[in-house]
Amino acid sequence: MITSKKIQALTGLSARTLRYYEQLGLIKPERDASSNYRVYRENDVTTLQQILIFKKMGFKLSVIKDILQNPEFNLDAALDLQMKMLNKQKQELEQVINNVKQTIQARKGEITMTDIEKFAGLKETLLQENEANYGDELRQKYGEATYEAAQEKFTKISESSYRGLVNNETKLIQNLHTVLLNPEKEAELKQDIFTEHQSWLKQLLPQYSTKIHLGIIQLYQCDSRFSAYYDKRAGVGATNLLVKICRSFLS
Repeated sequence: MITSKKIQALTGLSARTLRYYEQLGLIKPERDASSNYRVYRENDVTTLQQILIFKKMGFKLSVIKDILQNPEFNLDAALDLQMKMLNKQKQELEQVINNVKQTIQARKGEITMTDIEKFAGLKETLLQENEANYGDELRQKYGEATYEAAQEKFTKISESSYRGLVNNETKLIQNLHTVLLNPEKEAELKQDIFTEHQSWLKQLLPQYSTKIHLGIIQLYQCDSRFSAYYDKRAGVGATNLLVKICRSFLS
């Protein structure tokens, strides 16, 4: 039997994600008789390995569950499929690497890159980072359909819209930083801070609503990875400040 902490260290998954997988029925840890803590068997480790590989290949959790729980599931066939998919991902990664190389050459003046070439590689990198860092938690909070719709929307965003998104977030971070340094400016800037955050979410979420907005800021407080995003960029306390201001407008 393997403890929850060892599983987290082994897989890199958070306790929250492990509980989410349990709720979905993907894994079924037992309870230690003496401590009542969750403990995992070797087959749970194998299942988690399969889940992580399938997720790397772009499969949705609902599809992964269907695959793993299919009585006709064949591990050898699945591994063969995974190898084929990984080779496809290898090709995609090579495209990203090539894009980075071209960017370096362009900055040195050796070649000229079109705006389309520059932006295509950037979007792919950002999508992969978002999936790796926050995918499971966002799916758990909002559901597969909402998360995938947001990802799909981002893949279709134009370069000008993306630049507007970045500028909007830059203003938000600057205003948060200003209020942290000068608390007396909160009354003056709180409307701008809320509007900038709301606008940023509306550009990313096709199904934006007040409920979703409230859920997003709740995640900021509950998960250190989310809260670190603004605290690192605007200063310690920026996340709590943003949450407080948003709640004052949304409640």
